[in-house]
Parts: sequence; structure tokens; C-alpha cells
Amino acid sequence: MLRNGFEHDHDPLMRIAHVVAEGAIASTFPQMKFTTAMPKLKRPLAVEAAIHFMTDPSVSKVSLYPIEVPLDRKPHIVEFGLLRTDGRISYVDVIPLLLQQEFGWIGRRTKQLKAEVARLYGASYAVLDERDLWIEPRRANLRTMFSHLGSDDAVALGAVRDVIHHIPMPATIAEVRSAAGLEPFDFVYFDNHGHPATRERLENVDRTFTALMELAANGEVDIDLSHKFNNRTTVWLSGVHVHETRV
Repeated sequence: MLRNGFEHDHDPLMRIAHVVAEGAIASTFPQMKFTTAMPKLKRPLAVEAAIHFMTDPSVSKVSLYPIEVPLDRKPHIVEFGLLRTDGRISYVDVIPLLLQQEFGWIGRRTKQLKAEVARLYGASYAVLDERDLWIEPRRANLRTMFSHLGSDDAVALGAVRDVIHHIPMPATIAEVRSAAGLEPFDFVYFDNHGHPATRERLENVDRTFTALMELAANGEVDIDLSHKFNNRTTVWLSGVHVHETRV
């Protein structure tokens, strides 16, 4: 039976150097949904894709360099495997548009990979590029959402979760914030003896907004990505994910 890249003992089938062939600097990404610790991504565009995957509630796990697909000329190691919450698996390569335009064989290889991945794994295959990942303001909004993940503010999550189930929906971020009534954090400075010395109220830390970003990434709420996030941005309870990537 073919391995699909999501086995518990899977190791990436490719190791990435610090500088890749096109001169790009490889990036280490937080593990989060990745099945591999300290995943290394070979292009900045792959980082954009990873941000999409981490904020897409339909993606439960991401496998790096999961499979090697035999082709006519040489086998190809796919960059990403995506395990969906419904059990579906899809495979993705992230290739800048300029490279696709410069090297016509990439398009021919993509057609072969679609056919072979479907035949061998019963899964889909796609190539993502700037046309998929640089759509504004979605791109900026997902970056913002990603920056708020992992806050570990259980009190705020609980309060906002309670609010969205009790106020009329859809609602704006401002309406959710008002209903949640969360107090800002106090940052405490301690003296040399370990006693509280002074306190600073962190007025700029928006606990409600952070909680909504967490809930959106988890799929508990959907949020309007068609405009840059602001107080009038609409959130609603829904099972329809509004920014699933096209794979």
C-alpha cells in the first residue's frame, strides 16, 4: 500500500538547503498543523501558502514533501499534502508564476501529476501561485489572523464563544467586542525581591479581536475577508468556509 505522507512515522522526502536553486532564502515555519517539527519552506511564496493552510479550518494537518510520484522522465516529490477535516487528502506544489511561464514543461508535468495522483492516491493535485495567494485584501486579512493564533487566552475565547451564541448573528466585530466586555490585560512589573512593583494596562491588546481570529481559524465562526478587517467587519456562525484554497 502506498504511503500518503500522513503516517505517524513520516519524514519529509526532501531536505531543504538554506538557499534554494532560485536564490531564495528558505524559511523555518511554526509547526502548528504541520506533521513535522520545524518545517523548512523553500520559497517566500510557500510561506504565503502555509499561512493559508494554517488559517483554513477545513485543513486539519499539513505534511511536508509527503509523496514521490513516478512520471515519464523523472519522479517528482510534491511539496505539500493537505488532510481535510472530512478525511479528504489533496496535494499541492507552490510554484511562482514567472517560473511556470519561463519553463513550459512545468505545465505539462502538472497535467501528468493530476492524472497520476488521482490514479495512485485517489486524491487531487494542484499548483498554487501568486494568482491564488496574493488576492487582496484576503492576503492581508489572513496574515493578520495568523498573527493572532496561539494566544492561549482561554478567558477571552470562552467569553467571545458565549457571545456569538447569544447575540443576533451576523454581527460586527464592534458588536461582539461590546457584548463580550473584556477588560484589557495588566502587565505587572516585579521588583528585585519578586514583589509586584507597578502595573501597566495594555489598552492596545484587543482580546476580543484575537479571540475572533482564533475562532475563525478553528471554523467556529466565518468572517468577511472581502474588506480589510475593521470594527464593521461581519462575523457569523456558519459551516461554510469562505477562504478554502482551490485544491
